[in-house]
Amino acid sequence: MGRKRITRLFVLVLCIGILFLSGFKTVFVKADTTNQLPTSLIASYTGDTIIVGQEYDRTKLSVTATYADGTTEIVENYSTTSRKVTKAGENIFTVFYKGKVAQFSVFGKKVSEVSAIYAGEAVSIGNSIDPRQLTVTVIYDDGTTDTITEGYNLVSTQARTIGENKARVVYQNLYSEFVFMGVEAGVVQEIFVSYVGPAEKGVGNSFLATDLLVTAVYTDGRSETINNYTVTPDKVQNIGVNRISVYYRGKGSSFDVIGKERQAISISATYKGDTVAVGYAVRKVDITVTATFDDNTTQTVEDYTIVGGGNINYVGQNLITIDYKGQRAEFYVNGVAEKKPDYANGAKFEVTNTREKANGSIALLSGLTADMFSVESLDTGYVKRLLNRAIRKGDYIPFEIVFKNDDLVDDKPFSMQITVPSAYNVKGCTLYYTPNGKTIIGALTTEISGTNTIDVKVHNEGIYILAYNFDWEKEEKEKDNKDEANKPK
Repeated sequence: MGRKRITRLFVLVLCIGILFLSGFKTVFVKADTTNQLPTSLIASYTGDTIIVGQEYDRTKLSVTATYADGTTEIVENYSTTSRKVTKAGENIFTVFYKGKVAQFSVFGKKVSEVSAIYAGEAVSIGNSIDPRQLTVTVIYDDGTTDTITEGYNLVSTQARTIGENKARVVYQNLYSEFVFMGVEAGVVQEIFVSYVGPAEKGVGNSFLATDLLVTAVYTDGRSETINNYTVTPDKVQNIGVNRISVYYRGKGSSFDVIGKERQAISISATYKGDTVAVGYAVRKVDITVTATFDDNTTQTVEDYTIVGGGNINYVGQNLITIDYKGQRAEFYVNGVAEKKPDYANGAKFEVTNTREKANGSIALLSGLTADMFSVESLDTGYVKRLLNRAIRKGDYIPFEIVFKNDDLVDDKPFSMQITVPSAYNVKGCTLYYTPNGKTIIGALTTEISGTNTIDVKVHNEGIYILAYNFDWEKEEKEKDNKDEANKPK
């Protein structure tokens, strides 16, 4: 047996051994598609039919990109058109990813009918029906049905006459009438209340109809469940024991309920704003955050945090994360290239130091108005000491910017353009910032945008100082000569 043949057999046996030891698993190496452009895009939605007016479930949408080398990849950072289902039947949505477009369908359904059946006992005149005995069913145009327990309104549920009474349930501009029987009212002797809600109830929560069983005992020996009682206080006030009173026709009864601090167990976040330019951040006014608590209640909350400030860092889909007391939710915002600020329709102002005047404008984002900003001149003596080191010989115009609307804190930064006085050369101008008039934070980064204009980003309210250095040309030449002398020979 030759040496070559032995070597080949050895290699063959070695390969078989490796396959055996690895359990015959095949290892695939994922291609790096970071800088590749897809040749095609496919979008597929696998969710259920959506009620008209609601948004489809983004987690049920799968977007797959195919590349020139035949590899495929499920992508996440795509952008889409609106997610809201607007009509019954097929709704077409579009996905965009790296220059490729794909469409997918989501089917919508709308409520075509609502029905209600009351299975409770007769109601004394002046009392109301027991909502726990009411079954409300909605029928959709595709033939499916749902039994709902909330989201509808009840009309005329108080017994007005002996015998047949009609009430109405209203849901999404549709209604259904149902019948309940009325009987003669008795004289209330006493009432009793039983709390049948959660063992502990979150502070700030109101009492639901299903939380209480209120029974009236009449002088003729009859008893009846009461549903139009009054509760005082109507919400849980404190952590610990809360004494709550219930009243009906001059009679009262009390019960205790344990109040607790509610714990959020999950949150959802909905973004209803527009695209956001790169370099800016999403606004709280465009976000709705709903928390679900451990007592099965939900509430729209405002004291949440946008993780990382919600900055838009690149063109395309940017993932935004919301945090509320340890619970998190995510959504995507489409980032676009920054548009040229519209200073012509901005919040315009004029500032002066009595010798020179400067004009300016703060570009307004969507939904903002000029009266949300206040820009006023300040006396030069207020900041003179601050500039002694920065400018030995020059002129300056201090002014203060005030945000007059709390929502502006979420909208910053703002683009501001300043037209410097004709006596200034724009090349010798610097804009300084101080939050309190005591300490200069430093010179701001500005851009010369015209023969006599500079542009700057305004991140905070406070005092701004437009300074002009009379010796700017001399200092610039000295700097150039120094740089030239330091060049390697």
